[in-house]
Amino acid sequence: VTKMCVPKSEALTFSSLFSVAAFGSSLSGHITAWMADWLSVGAGNSWSTLWKLILICNLLRPLPLLFLPFLPIPPDATTGTDKKTDTNVAHREAHTDSNGVVDGHRETSSHTHTHA
Repeated sequence: VTKMCVPKSEALTFSSLFSVAAFGSSLSGHITAWMADWLSVGAGNSWSTLWKLILICNLLRPLPLLFLPFLPIPPDATTGTDKKTDTNVAHREAHTDSNGVVDGHRETSSHTHTHA
């Protein structure tokens, strides 16, 4: 979560995330209570429709997975950039052979070591 938020706003992002989670949990409880009333579960000690409530609740459980494609893509942990938009990283990865040679040129470090 902290890698996807604005710098120095991690606490706000974290508390907002858990506020939304608490709201979702509360809303879920209210919807379940409404469905229990709608199906007359427990009315007059009749539990014959409880199985329907359990089935509906379990079928709706994976519903939040449909919203996963709408989450933002987190930046790459090693470079701090988004790999899909960083053309230099994408070019380097696409054109590097097994010996570390990019487009025929070996990448060298800016530090040279000389041994006496």
